[in-house]
Amino acid sequence: MRVCHLFILTLAATLVASCDSKSPAAPTAPAPSPTPAPSPGPEPTFPYPMFLFFGTVRDGTGRPVADAIVESGPDSGTTDGNGHYEFRGTYPSAAGRVRPPDGYEPNPKRPTNTFPVNAGGQDFVVRRITRVTLTYPTAVSVGTRGNVGIEIGFDTGAVEYPYTDAFSLFSSDSSVLRAVGGGPTPFVEGVKAGTAQVTGRYRGVSSAALTVQVVSR
Repeated sequence: MRVCHLFILTLAATLVASCDSKSPAAPTAPAPSPTPAPSPGPEPTFPYPMFLFFGTVRDGTGRPVADAIVESGPDSGTTDGNGHYEFRGTYPSAAGRVRPPDGYEPNPKRPTNTFPVNAGGQDFVVRRITRVTLTYPTAVSVGTRGNVGIEIGFDTGAVEYPYTDAFSLFSSDSSVLRAVGGGPTPFVEGVKAGTAQVTGRYRGVSSAALTVQVVSR
């Protein structure tokens, strides 16, 4: 009887061990997939070739002009102390102009005018302004006008009438004498009896100040 009990206990233990060994394992989370490295993009390209513009800007006597801006279409460069400019442009040739600092006349002198500015080397001349001279009556009556004549001297020896939109006329006392520059005909106009000085200015260069007397009628 005792042998029978031992046999039954042994059989039960074997069945329990067998059931435990066949139990399914607990599920595990899948390992994350590696993130693929991004593929290199295409090399950057420019829609237009870039053309090299260079040259020298000089005044009427051949001296270099610094700080002049050379424009070719949407692109531009500024001259150094030796008058040399260099820049890269979008087009091999485009309408442009040269804008020098004060004391020189632009080329062309009217801002609405242009000329072809080309890549590959091109020199320019901008004339230096040497004097601004005014001629006008030394006396005007109250309520009357007197036209003002203008002469611009250049380093080339030329004497010309200015581009009037760039010319300014000043009175030292506008309550006595009104001065109007620009337009086709600059003038002075008497306001009340007295004296005032008139000065003209063209692209940074001023004339001598001259006295005008305003008299009563």
